[in-house]
Amino acid sequence: MPCRHGEPRPGAVTVPLERDGMTIVFREVPALVCENCGEAFHDEAVTAALLKQAEQAAVAA
Repeated sequence: MPCRHGEPRPGAVTVPLERDGMTIVFREVPALVCENCGEAFHDEAVTAALLKQAEQAAVAA
């Protein structure tokens, strides 16, 4: 949940994911971003797509 002091607004964020000592960075990921604290929230479809892409990258590395 947002910090309760700001409204989440549509935006894009950078998301780093780490796995087995490897870091994968996704840029311009759609998210709702709290205007007060900057915390980002992703819907289920975005999260699933990020995890799938990270898994594919880990296998290819």
